[in-house]
Amino acid sequence: MTLYLLFEQIERARLKLDSELVWSAARLEQAPDQTWPQPGQTIRVEDAIKGLVTRSANDASVVIAEAIGRR
Repeated sequence: MTLYLLFEQIERARLKLDSELVWSAARLEQAPDQTWPQPGQTIRVEDAIKGLVTRSANDASVVIAEAIGRR
């Protein structure tokens, strides 16, 4: 569902594959942590998609959901 909503945002030009998403401290609460960023660091949308699809990265799902929620 997260990816569906993200692709919808991309289709509507609200996000791009090279948009930067900011990691929040909330991702520290998500297990398993697959990407290892620190709060305040950024990740490109395309890389977050890859993390979510290939590694089931819950923390990537959180950063995507937070970005969508702010739009």
